[in-house]
Amino acid sequence: MSSSSAINRPVFTMGKITNIPSLLCVCRDRAEHDRYVEYGSRLGWNVRATTELDEAISLSMRNTFDVLAIAGLVQGVLGIDFLEKIRNEPGANQRAPAILVANHKNVLEMKAIERRDHINIEHIEFGQLLLSSFRIIVIGLMARTMKASVTAERSGP
Repeated sequence: MSSSSAINRPVFTMGKITNIPSLLCVCRDRAEHDRYVEYGSRLGWNVRATTELDEAISLSMRNTFDVLAIAGLVQGVLGIDFLEKIRNEPGANQRAPAILVANHKNVLEMKAIERRDHINIEHIEFGQLLLSSFRIIVIGLMARTMKASVTAERSGP
């Protein structure tokens, strides 16, 4: 399954607002994929959504995203394990904030939430992923990243 993008315009990248947010959404199924693409379209954001891990890895290596939204389980792989792979590889998304979208009925997904790292990871239950909450969480993560970037610049080397 190929990725989808709601729009393609310049984006907010690590502390500098150039236009619109850019998100990589790694989805558990086609319904979740379509939800992210619809939300991206409604919000005017650049959303790249896929249900394929290989494609998600390729997208994360070739693009810079402001936020990663990762399903708790994708193609039999825990979302946190996929995120750890991104965190352990050099690249533009190594420190990107992430949202883990967990299915609270899946014990493995919920246990994985406990393994969150220190880099801006939020989680939300899959059934509660509404447009408004998605927008609020993404903007909040971006604001924290921007604040940390400004604080680091003011502190100097």
